[in-house]
Amino acid sequence: VAAKRAWLPYAEAQEVVDALLAGRTHSRSLMAGLLGEGLLVEERYWDNAARQHAPAIVIGYERLSDYLCVRAILEDALAAGDVRSAFERGGPLDLRALSEQWRSPGFHEALHILVAEKTGKELLALVPGLTKLPQTSSAFLRSLVWRDPKAMTPEAVPHLLRLKDSRKTEVIETLITLATIPRHPLN
Repeated sequence: VAAKRAWLPYAEAQEVVDALLAGRTHSRSLMAGLLGEGLLVEERYWDNAARQHAPAIVIGYERLSDYLCVRAILEDALAAGDVRSAFERGGPLDLRALSEQWRSPGFHEALHILVAEKTGKELLALVPGLTKLPQTSSAFLRSLVWRDPKAMTPEAVPHLLRLKDSRKTEVIETLITLATIPRHPLN
């Protein structure tokens, strides 16, 4: 999260992971086990300093990775006492960061979910300019299905209604899914 990327260089990842279960040969190491099970995946990234590709490690389940990154960023913002500052210009989640560094649709979906659950506010109320990004509407709609029903904010319904013409099929699918959840506010 601090490096604003979804991967670690292989050596750094191995150091972090193997410290959790030290003193094992490579074949019995935690790193080898996590790679073997597909929880971690080896990929390649461009190393500018070495001017060549180098091995990197990513979490195999991108949604889990996105969720963990969002949670870490929001926990820092909440610990600082002012979550709004995270979304202001220059903050870790300002519009520029969300459109350049953190542009993954899964990251945006997790952000919609966790902002509502942790702050009781809709992400779109904190970052109105987010509506200009192409993934925002779909991420918002998917977030309604996954978030805790208690985190359905007052701003969610008006935004949902604004999408009924431009995203008719997605809105209907979302509402049908929510209709099957007993006592859900949008049931």
